[in-house]
Amino acid sequence: MSKDLLQDIVRVDYQPISLTFDDGNLHTAAATLAAGTLANEYRGQGLGTTWSNPYKRSAFVASFQYRD
Repeated sequence: MSKDLLQDIVRVDYQPISLTFDDGNLHTAAATLAAGTLANEYRGQGLGTTWSNPYKRSAFVASFQYRD
C-alpha cells in the first residue's frame, strides 16, 4: 500500500511520543501509543503546497527506542 509514499522525502521532523504499557509491564499485550495528529494533511512550509485528505488511510514511518 505504500507505493510512492517514501519517494520524495524533503524533511524529517522529530516529535515527542507517549507510549504507556498497561500495568507498567513492557511485555504486556496492551499499550497506548500517541504520536502526532489524526489529520491526514499538510499545511507546513517546505513543499510549496498544502493538502488535506481526511478519508485516506494513512501511516507514518518511525523508529522507536524504549528507555525506562
